[in-house]
Amino acid sequence: MLDRMDIALIIEPLVAGLIGAAVFPLIIKLSFKKKFFKKNNSRTVHGKYVSTLGGVGIFMGLFMGMASAFLITKDLSLILVGVALVFPLMIIF
Repeated sequence: MLDRMDIALIIEPLVAGLIGAAVFPLIIKLSFKKKFFKKNNSRTVHGKYVSTLGGVGIFMGLFMGMASAFLITKDLSLILVGVALVFPLMIIF
């Protein structure tokens, strides 16, 4: 039988992946519309333009995945671990 931690470990990557799949096309369109991208130079491995807003999509997916796992499992110890992770993630973001 699955306990709450197992359910959270299943829910979080699914939600994060779905949000990322939904958000990244919008970020790419916005980047080209507002010209938020870096051009290719000799030191990069990218072939074309690279969006500088990629971290926004990753942060949104990770944050929403964690939030949904916390809300669904309603486990206090899991929520406390999540709160301890959210603040350092916001500082890095």
